[in-house]
Amino acid sequence: MNTMARLPAVVVRGAVLSCCALGAISYSTQWRKSYEQEKRDSIRNYQLVFQKPAGWKELPHGPQTLFIYECPKTGLLYRGSINNIVADINPTPGMTGDRIADTLLVNTRENMPGWSGERIHGENTEVGEWGFVQRKGQGKIVVSAFASKGNSTLVIAMVADQPKLHKAVDGQMPHFREFVKGLKVRPKQYEDFALR
Repeated sequence: MNTMARLPAVVVRGAVLSCCALGAISYSTQWRKSYEQEKRDSIRNYQLVFQKPAGWKELPHGPQTLFIYECPKTGLLYRGSINNIVADINPTPGMTGDRIADTLLVNTRENMPGWSGERIHGENTEVGEWGFVQRKGQGKIVVSAFASKGNSTLVIAMVADQPKLHKAVDGQMPHFREFVKGLKVRPKQYEDFALR
């Protein structure tokens, strides 16, 4: 066979191999960028963006609590907090609101005599998956909602801290769910710490 006749086949094979190599390099670059972004997102801290419900009273709270609001009609309380882990790794990758809620139920059963708890339907929002738990004990009812985003864990609770308030919990649930659905987060900025 003539060299000139074989040339097009060689050129075609070379072109195909070049395209495959370029595709592999492009895929590898995209994968690496995606991996790096996922790592940054997994260790990022967030701050909660919230607004007091109209007509509710804001109550004093300690430094670990973001807010305590009291409903003027029912006397029920909404409490909010966020826990941030500042680290170069995420110690609980894949943690979800449902897993946190399950852990709380195990903790309640094993370590809180006189308390009972049950899972109730959660919510999915732009913040993430919220796991809901209702616990009862010592004259209180506490409905807690948990979400995890990056290295931040959000905890929002509706508290009936007196037996006379217990009847109001079921009626307040739709409002509590809407309150949780309305919560937003934004990346937390630290003065002396930057994600690279």
